[in-house]
Amino acid sequence: MKITPILVNGLRKSLTPKFFIPLFIFYTLASLAILITLIPLLDYIPSLLRLQFDERSYFILIGPLSVILLVFLISIWFKGAVIHMFIHPSSFEDSLKKIKPLYPSLLGLSIFLYLLNSVVSSLLQTVGFGFLSLFFSVIINWFFMFSSISIVVKKDTPELALIRSYNIVKKHLKETFFLLLSIGIVSSMIFLVGIFVSAYPLMKVVKHTFLNINFAEVKNFEELTISLVGTLKVSLAKKFYYVLLSLVSVSLFVSIAQVFSLAVKTEYFVKCKRKSESLNI
Repeated sequence: MKITPILVNGLRKSLTPKFFIPLFIFYTLASLAILITLIPLLDYIPSLLRLQFDERSYFILIGPLSVILLVFLISIWFKGAVIHMFIHPSSFEDSLKKIKPLYPSLLGLSIFLYLLNSVVSSLLQTVGFGFLSLFFSVIINWFFMFSSISIVVKKDTPELALIRSYNIVKKHLKETFFLLLSIGIVSSMIFLVGIFVSAYPLMKVVKHTFLNINFAEVKNFEELTISLVGTLKVSLAKKFYYVLLSLVSVSLFVSIAQVFSLAVKTEYFVKCKRKSESLNI
């Protein structure tokens, strides 16, 4: 199977507003919500650096952690809808409705893969081979790279989706490895462009922060930390539009990279199953 046309089609779909706009809006709002919940933590940075914790510091952590968990749960649903849009010509709203019955399976799959990566990493750390954690994480992601797509396309259970993905990768080891490598390279390039674009407005905030620190009056690291936190809060308030612009830029390129990855994997999965005459769409 030719990989290049699949990559080209994936890049074309990633730049199609119909596919990346929903994720772009979601990631922008999610990153903004996380930032807003993290701002109150700035006052506790000096205490955290001294490893001094109190009940209020733990309580404040509930906000950002809750938002991060909510973002994780919603992102599973949204990515499932995008995969559905690749297969069936429908709107994002309609795809969300069609994916809703499959959400428990997608969630269960995501939790299983997370736990599998965590357990393998912990075991390797325990036996002194922690440096192999990344290698085994790549292997796990490689062999189960089509599992979520299998749930959406074939309505598989998580168990069957894992088996189906494993069988496809096992049968096409070289192709799928090149596919995964290509996805990683292209997605990383897109993400790096996003970081570069977002760095300029963010530097405005950093510049304003450091220019307003009176280093002559700072006597030790603790005073520097307190002064830095104070000026950073002022900079965020005065230059918040630059922070927002940076978040929007990163969210845009992250959503494009995410759509590219999903589009390439979905098309390869569909072609593999059509080739084996076991996919009926």
